[in-house]
Amino acid sequence: QLVSSHGSLSNTQDVIEICQEVDETISSLLAGIDKSTISNPENIHLLNIDYQMLSNRLGYLINMCLNESISGESIANYTSLYVSPLIAQLLANSAAVLDETTAEVNNMYTVVNAASGQTILMSSILMAAVVVMVFVYMVLLRRKDAREQKLREDLELTIEQAKSASNAKSMFLSNMSHDIRTPMNAVVGYAELIRA
Repeated sequence: QLVSSHGSLSNTQDVIEICQEVDETISSLLAGIDKSTISNPENIHLLNIDYQMLSNRLGYLINMCLNESISGESIANYTSLYVSPLIAQLLANSAAVLDETTAEVNNMYTVVNAASGQTILMSSILMAAVVVMVFVYMVLLRRKDAREQKLREDLELTIEQAKSASNAKSMFLSNMSHDIRTPMNAVVGYAELIRA
């Protein structure tokens, strides 16, 4: 487009403005790639250097187009010798960075999947352990309640037996007292008679 607009200042000015917009966009994208990429930093550095070189060559090409004394053939030769190969190299480098980043993302995805699988497995094991522990706790709680109930029943039985033994003792002592008192009264009475 620059070559075809050679000599037409208004068309060339439009192309210059478009190139400046594209340059700003690509520069901001490269800065974002530089900060966020997980690719080899040297590849990113080479990509930045190549793009800076392309930007300089495009600036030179624009100046050539603005100069009416330079022929369209010279501009086309410069483009084919210095601009087009650099664009091809930039595309190859960006594809390599993209491939490397994609491979790293795929590796991270695999690691994350493996980690999430392990997390799910560990969570399942922990859940099963919690369920087993709750079941064991419930069984122990029932056994404790059963023991307490048996102890309560045994205690009540022991209290009943103690009361029964106490009543039997009281009855025995009362009977013994009566049985001893009756003959003793007779003995005391006969002793009084004998003394009299």
